[in-house]
Amino acid sequence: MKKMIFSLLAIAAMTSCTTTSEDEIDPNAPVEIKLNAGVKALARAEVTQATGIDNGVQFARIDGTTADWTTISTISLIGSIAQNTGGITFSTTQYYPADGSNANIVGFYPAATSITDGVASIKITGEEDVIYAVPVSGNKTSKIDKITFNHLLTQFNFAIARETASTNTDITNVSVTIKEANTKFNLALADGRLSGWNTAISTIKPIENGTATKTASAATQKIMLQPDMPSITLIVSADGYSEQDIIIAGTDEDKFEAGKGYTITLTFKGTGITPSATISEWGTGTAGGGEVK
Repeated sequence: MKKMIFSLLAIAAMTSCTTTSEDEIDPNAPVEIKLNAGVKALARAEVTQATGIDNGVQFARIDGTTADWTTISTISLIGSIAQNTGGITFSTTQYYPADGSNANIVGFYPAATSITDGVASIKITGEEDVIYAVPVSGNKTSKIDKITFNHLLTQFNFAIARETASTNTDITNVSVTIKEANTKFNLALADGRLSGWNTAISTIKPIENGTATKTASAATQKIMLQPDMPSITLIVSADGYSEQDIIIAGTDEDKFEAGKGYTITLTFKGTGITPSATISEWGTGTAGGGEVK
């Protein structure tokens, strides 16, 4: 999956219903801001071009030559993305300023729990694909061409298998829990910078009651977590294997990078569990892992 999520094409709305030429259109007529989303792919399987996003895409708007995003402490402009067509519907119809000045727009998803001085507070559960588009500007004669959203989190996928050389039976009742995953953070509207990660939980369970066979299992539902972590800790247990912490080190520049997907395969051996990390389709990187006995 590529980093780019949306390509939003601005289309000028023609307010005249006559067949007059473009030169005859009233220059003072309002020009609506219309955006169309081409949803190529998102990390969550349930959000694609075919499904769209039915609500919760948030936008902030400031008119003028420059935009001070620290003045934003509330979001009133919300958008949805239609299934298949990708058409965006704003909660309130938007028009470019009549005086020809710029409309400046920034967007992000999912919805913030609160916004103070241009900083959005967001809570996740591991299922949300946090995306952000840098601010763009346009006016009624130089309309917004596109707005691009990018992944801000790191994606993790998990699979299990058993080593046939050291185990001759399948491993049952496999449980994998992500230990102390942060669930709250701040997002700066001006540049998408994330900060203030906190509220760690140990309840995200990508695998429950799993069975490790000779063939690695299909990767679990994608889990989106804090980006740029140097490592991730898993709590792993199974029948015949006591609960233990397994630390997986970051493999790209000694961290798990934002916008990349990592598939972590846990292989059960007669003497322990060997985790290994490979890169899935979000981006390219180098594999890595460790061994726990």
